Amino acid sequence: MKIGLIFFIICFALIIPSFAGIVGDVNNDDQVDLSEAIHALQVTAGLRSTVMADIYSNATFTGTWLVDDGTSALLFFVTDNIGGVTAHSMFREGTPPGFYLIRADGQFLLTTKVEEKHYIFKGTQKSLTECDISFESTPVGTMKKVSSLEACLGTWSGVLTEDITGTEYTIEFTVNENGIVTSFTGFSGPVSGKMYAEAGKSVGFFYTAEPESGNYNQFRITGDISGSIFSGRYNIDTGTEPLGGNITLTRS
Repeated sequence: MKIGLIFFIICFALIIPSFAGIVGDVNNDDQVDLSEAIHALQVTAGLRSTVMADIYSNATFTGTWLVDDGTSALLFFVTDNIGGVTAHSMFREGTPPGFYLIRADGQFLLTTKVEEKHYIFKGTQKSLTECDISFESTPVGTMKKVSSLEACLGTWSGVLTEDITGTEYTIEFTVNENGIVTSFTGFSGPVSGKMYAEAGKSVGFFYTAEPESGNYNQFRITGDISGSIFSGRYNIDTGTEPLGGNITLTRS
């Protein structure tokens, strides 16, 4: 874990220089002094908005986030308030899953560990619920904070249909009020997983007890939720490239 954290800090220093932003430093002079005191008085008197350039911190970045490319949700990240990524929906999650650092002006670096590799995302938090995000130097879209972990609460059942073979797999699982999968049938167990949704778009990730050499040891679902219906795509990890198919689920 220490090696991963050192690697992450070095990457952040290279990608986002002068990280020494101070929370509350409105004018970016690396100190909180009379200027900030005057600003606070103006906010109190109603003469200035509370929305400032420098309002972001671990506290604002903590939560569950969905990455949305404008068409569909792609991934989720779960972050804590001490700079850790505690879960993500990328295949072969490493230990620990990742780290993040965020400046007071909203610029952030987030790295995920997949086996022994580190994948780097960066962006800017634009509000308490939304960030721009890029993978390395390629813009991905928007990262939106999940407003309710209960959005996927219930028991879901349906069919996964493989693109190449047409093989169908019937599954059923239950998601609790925290987005955690508490029961699952359809693949060898025990099965663990998480499923989240925001603004009608959803991502879920599942770990089964199927052989690691097989295709269904892990799979990710992405799609839209309308009422009690989930429809979208799923991906499996073959070890060389992700494959998948269509998925339709009904909530009861």
